[in-house]
Amino acid sequence: MHLQRSDGQATLFDKTHGVPFIWGDTPLTVELKWKGGVQRRSSIQGFWIEHLLTGDSQVIMDDDDANESADVVEFFFDELEITCRLYHCKYAGGDEPGLRVSDVQVVCAQAVRSAKWADAPLALINHLQLREDSSRRGGRPTRFEKGGLQLLSMIKRLLPHRRFNLQIYVVQPGLALSDIDRNVSLVLGASDNFVQELTGYPLTVVGS
Repeated sequence: MHLQRSDGQATLFDKTHGVPFIWGDTPLTVELKWKGGVQRRSSIQGFWIEHLLTGDSQVIMDDDDANESADVVEFFFDELEITCRLYHCKYAGGDEPGLRVSDVQVVCAQAVRSAKWADAPLALINHLQLREDSSRRGGRPTRFEKGGLQLLSMIKRLLPHRRFNLQIYVVQPGLALSDIDRNVSLVLGASDNFVQELTGYPLTVVGS
């Protein structure tokens, strides 16, 4: 991944965009909530979804699988705005939080690619509606963790009448935010800069 500021200067990650999170006994090497049609709640995605369910969003979807928009998608809407949050989760290369440049590169590449949806909210919702088809659920009874197709269709109808905001998150418990070295900071910083240019919002990094 080759990202650079227009002025040619290296961009280090702004640590104020990092959110330390307590993962408890969640295994950091187990990423997927669903694998082979089997649910694994003791996973990074499963734990993160349980956390999101305590919030006040109206829709939460598990979009993990090939051609995903993100691992988890969340929508908030009110009389003025529609906010979509895309969460890209990544397992750790070891059992303890540490500094793994390769892990960060992979998940940041996913985050950067997903910034395209900032200018295509209708295409994003169309994609999510198609993913709920029984042949595309990957063994899940539904991809919805909260809400459903009816609410998603309502958001779709509101799009022309609301401001659309796209916010992108990297969720990587294997990343110790208190101890980020320069190489990791450069990858995160370049990705953050790119995401901000396309979405108007910083890349939020949830670590340990």
